[in-house]
Amino acid sequence: LSPGGKYRVYFNEFEMRMSHWVYEPIVENAQTKEVIVSFKDTMLSCDKHEWKADDVLRMEVRKYPGYQKGFAVVLLLSEKQGYVEGEAVRETSLDDLVQWSKNY
Repeated sequence: LSPGGKYRVYFNEFEMRMSHWVYEPIVENAQTKEVIVSFKDTMLSCDKHEWKADDVLRMEVRKYPGYQKGFAVVLLLSEKQGYVEGEAVRETSLDDLVQWSKNY
């Protein structure tokens, strides 16, 4: 739950094989249950998440099966924008960020 209680992050978690788990993050409005952004079916697994503000979530993620280097994603939820730390393109829509992660 975000510090102010407005947003909630939960995970579509599943075992791939032999104790290899994937934790795909989903963020929703805690009151209305509206999904703000979903990384379901991206094979992007969240290793760590931290609320920077009530509407700013930073997640350290990696793509299963892990051949690529992991990265950090910052979600600006009230603006429905986000970015990958260290990438040349800064803010983009959450939908575009999910699409980018599918192709990563």
